[in-house]
Amino acid sequence: MKLPQLVPPAWSKVFGYPVVPQYDRVLTSDEASVVLRPISASQVFEFTYRLSANAFPASQPGVLVFVLGYQPFNVSYAGRVVQASAVINVTVVRPDGEAVTIAQGHSLNVTIDAGLVASQLASLWQQDYHVNVTAGQLMQNPVQALFGKPVVRDGRVVIEPLRGEYRFIVRLDYYAPGVPPRVVYLRLLAGAGGASAVELVVSGNAYGLSGTDNVGHDLALGLLYGFPVALLVGIFTAAAAVVIGLVAGIVSGYYGGWVDEAIQRLIDIMANIPVLPILVLVGYVIQTLYQNPWARLFIILGVLVLFSWGGMAIVIRSMTLSIRAEPYIETARAIGASNARIIFRYILPQVLPYAFASMVFNVPAAILTEAGLEILGIHIGLPGWGSILSSAEAHRDIALAAWWWVFPPGILLAVTSLAFVLLGIALETIVEPRLRAGR
Repeated sequence: MKLPQLVPPAWSKVFGYPVVPQYDRVLTSDEASVVLRPISASQVFEFTYRLSANAFPASQPGVLVFVLGYQPFNVSYAGRVVQASAVINVTVVRPDGEAVTIAQGHSLNVTIDAGLVASQLASLWQQDYHVNVTAGQLMQNPVQALFGKPVVRDGRVVIEPLRGEYRFIVRLDYYAPGVPPRVVYLRLLAGAGGASAVELVVSGNAYGLSGTDNVGHDLALGLLYGFPVALLVGIFTAAAAVVIGLVAGIVSGYYGGWVDEAIQRLIDIMANIPVLPILVLVGYVIQTLYQNPWARLFIILGVLVLFSWGGMAIVIRSMTLSIRAEPYIETARAIGASNARIIFRYILPQVLPYAFASMVFNVPAAILTEAGLEILGIHIGLPGWGSILSSAEAHRDIALAAWWWVFPPGILLAVTSLAFVLLGIALETIVEPRLRAGR
C-alpha cells in the first residue's frame, strides 16, 4: 500500500497542522546512468526529495524504494551463457551531508531497513552531534531518525525534523560469475535487460480530501462511492414499499369484505414481527451462501421491502374508504363505470401525491438501516458509509483519535437523511392544503 496509513486530510493545514505532502515519483531506465565498476556494471537512479514542513513523513509505510520493472538477461562469454544477477543498494544523502544506506540486498522490492539505518545514524550522531543515542532507541522509529536530527532538551535527546534536500541514490549492481564487468556493461547499454523503472514513495503525514484509514485506503473514494449505494438502497426500498402499500391499500379499501380482512390481518402479523433479528439472521446466512455483493444487497432490500409496506397500506386504505363514500363514486357506478376505471380515474390520482410524499420520508430509514447492519457486522461487500463506520468500529482503539475516519460518513448519513426529510415536508405541504400556511 503506497498511501500513508491513518493520516488526516491535506486541508488540515488550514488549522495549523504541519503537512508533509505525499511524494511519489518513477524514474525510467532512460533517466538512469549506467556506469562501469571494477567488479560489476551498475544502473544508478537518483531522486531528489525536499522536506519543507517542520514535521516528519508518515512512519508507515514510510520510505519505499522498489523496482517497478526488471528484465533478467543473459551474458555470452567464452563460449558459455551466464545469467546476470543484481544487488540493490539504496543510499540517502541528508541535508547535513550524512550518507546513510537504508537498504541493500538481492531483493528487487525493498523497504527501509530499520536496523541498518539505526546502527549507522547512532554512530554518525555520536560523532557529528556529540549525543549519546543507541541503535535500539533509533529502531523504534527509523523514518523519524532518517529525516531528523538529535537535539538535547531538558537533559533528554529528542529528534526534530531536519528540513532540506534529500538525495536518494538507488544503485543496481549487476554481475555474472566469470564474466568481466565490461561485457555485462555492454549488454546493459544494448538494452538486454535490467531495471526498466524504479519508484520512490515518501509517504506524507496527510493525504487527500478525507485522509486515510488504518490500512491506507483513501477515504474520499469510499465516501464518493457510498453515494450511489446509499441512494440505491433508500430509493429502491422506499419506492418498492410504497408501490406494494399503494396497491394493497387501494384493493383493501375499495373492495372491503374478506379481501380487506385478509390484507389487514397480514399487516398486523407483519407489524408484530421484529425486523432487526430477521435482518441479522438473513444477513449472516447470505454472507455464507452468496459471494456476489449485489445478490446480498438485493436480498437485504427484499427483506426491508417485505416489512415496510404495511404502514403505507393502512394510510391508503383509510383514504380509499373516504373517497369511495363520495357521491361522484356512486354516480360513476350508476352510469356503468367499471371498478378498474373508478380506481384509476378517481381514486389513484388522489392518493398518489400522498404516496410520493411518504416515499420520500421512507428513504432515510432504509439508508440508516443498511448502514446499521454494516456496523453490526452484516457486510454486503459494496463500498458505503456504513462499511467505513464498521471498519472504524472494528478498530475503535485507534479510530477514537482519527476524527476524519468517523465524522465524514456520519455527517453524510445525517445530511442525506435530513435532505429527504425536508423534501418530504415540502411535498407534504403541497399535497395537503391544510398545511399551506398563509393561503
